[in-house]
Amino acid sequence: MDIDGKFYLFLQNRDYHMQFIIYLFNKAANLLNRLFFCRSGYGNRVPKLIWEKEFSEGTWDYLENKEEAQHYQTIIKFWDQQKNKKIILDIGCGKGVLYKYLKGTGSLSNFEYAGIDLSENAIKAARQR
Repeated sequence: MDIDGKFYLFLQNRDYHMQFIIYLFNKAANLLNRLFFCRSGYGNRVPKLIWEKEFSEGTWDYLENKEEAQHYQTIIKFWDQQKNKKIILDIGCGKGVLYKYLKGTGSLSNFEYAGIDLSENAIKAARQR
């Protein structure tokens, strides 16, 4: 079989080849996740009880420190540049730190803020803002 014939066979089986490449990629990604990221806590689901405990104990209070302010200011700058903004959805809002920064800069005018979090303790604290 000549080169053209081999290339033609490859093209006929390209769906199989692509599936095989995707399969290998997923295997490699899963292996990397197990070897490196899971040991660091990345990619692991955290039970609601742990979130409740951490928020009630103040584990996440550091997010309101001056050192963290730059992160929130970056988000606010990005938000201020957006056009047709009507609502901001803060998934994993915690105690509403982003809301506090938005409110403090006056960026909350003319749109709605909705915060969602798994922890009831965090949501109670956010509602007090």
